[in-house]
Amino acid sequence: MAFSNAVNATQEGVQYISSVGVWQGSGGTAAGNVLTSNGPGVRPTFQTAGGGVGKWVLLQSTVTTGSQTAINFTSVISNAYQKYVLLLTFIRENGGTGILVMETSSDNGSTYFTTGYSAGTNYNDFNSNTITNVNSTSNMLAIPATSGTSGQVWITNDNIGAAMYLTSNLVINGGSNLPILANGIGQSLPGNTINAFRLRWNDGGVFAAFESGTVSLYGILETGGGNAGNLVWFDITGTSASMQTNAGYVADNSGLVTLTLPATANIGDSITINGKGSGGWSIAQNTGQQIVFLGNSTTAGVSGSLSSTGRYNSVYLQCITSGSSTIWTAKADGNLTVV
Repeated sequence: MAFSNAVNATQEGVQYISSVGVWQGSGGTAAGNVLTSNGPGVRPTFQTAGGGVGKWVLLQSTVTTGSQTAINFTSVISNAYQKYVLLLTFIRENGGTGILVMETSSDNGSTYFTTGYSAGTNYNDFNSNTITNVNSTSNMLAIPATSGTSGQVWITNDNIGAAMYLTSNLVINGGSNLPILANGIGQSLPGNTINAFRLRWNDGGVFAAFESGTVSLYGILETGGGNAGNLVWFDITGTSASMQTNAGYVADNSGLVTLTLPATANIGDSITINGKGSGGWSIAQNTGQQIVFLGNSTTAGVSGSLSSTGRYNSVYLQCITSGSSTIWTAKADGNLTVV
């Protein structure tokens, strides 16, 4: 049987009737992939089968410079993830003998708590039987300034509003570049909704700059496998939001909701947007980014956009060029405006 009026049909695809009664064709390449739902009102696509082993989603990566006195992680802690991993790669203070500390916030970084913590770190120098313990109630981590610190900090935020917990496993280059093993634990203030944190070098109350290194924060999806099958959903009731990969967004405002593409993405990462509010939605781009819809490309960079034409328009985006200058393909249930 042939459907001459099928929209977006692909070879080896599946035909179905959309929510508005129009025959549609599934997207993606069928060979070796699994037909996957992308949410209500969006056509399904063939995607890599889920492995059931979880997924790390990069939320923020900062390459430090000689002028930064703090690395702030705002608008990244939410109910979308219960666990996070903070990776430190050769972090160094720009001179001085400060302590690397973590401070948490309940107002997305407007202010930070400097009391009420329960934290401690044990140090064991190479070829030494001595273990040094440092405790703190004013911050977490407490890592001394050396010639470089690398490792991971595991953050648990199982119940936002209760507390944030961390365990750290770090290797520090100590005197004469001999390694120091540092293992730490920490708890933020119970009863506060922790939604942001920052790292700083505290040098006797003076906050020195970072000299070098990279800090990356990952959210852990524990339900595992694939991309779209593990979408975390956000109801955007404001007029703007910065999107993250492998997530779904509901544009839920009477005014136009502007949703900005992630700063970076990998090939195969996906985003789904569903319209709900009467204002509709528009996808904004960062420098060098572009979206391709039905053979038409948006203008590359911040002047380009892809926007809904109806209240309930939905779109499925998938990254086909990775990095920061990402290119995304768009498949929609309805007409869209390409700028």
